[in-house]
Amino acid sequence: FTLVELLAVIVVLAIIMVIATQQINKTIQKSRADSFVSSYKMVLDAVKKCELQSMTDADCKSSVDLSVNDYDLNITRGADGTYAITLEGKTGGKFANMDLTAYYEPSAGTDASKENLTGATTVKKTKITASYKVD
Repeated sequence: FTLVELLAVIVVLAIIMVIATQQINKTIQKSRADSFVSSYKMVLDAVKKCELQSMTDADCKSSVDLSVNDYDLNITRGADGTYAITLEGKTGGKFANMDLTAYYEPSAGTDASKENLTGATTVKKTKITASYKVD
């Protein structure tokens, strides 16, 4: 092989590597967002169970087993029986630099390219806020 041919092969390989790296990063970001949303859905299920068992807000929060290093969870119950739920990724945790808004939107959203989150009132970069009324 000549030097020119070898350089051409190296350039082509570099271009392929750049494209592959971008796709891998997108896949990792989507997986992190999916993991966070899975935790959100688990919290909603726990709130339903807490209501059935007449648990206090503190007991309900402690019954949800989330990593204290990765999440901040706040569950409060209003006088009308509506639960306010906030799940936020902590700075320094595995969800610190993700962007939920790239993949998800509140349940009343209209963007067809994003998945609606049942019960969510707001979706921010690393935070989901929800309101849940037990019937």
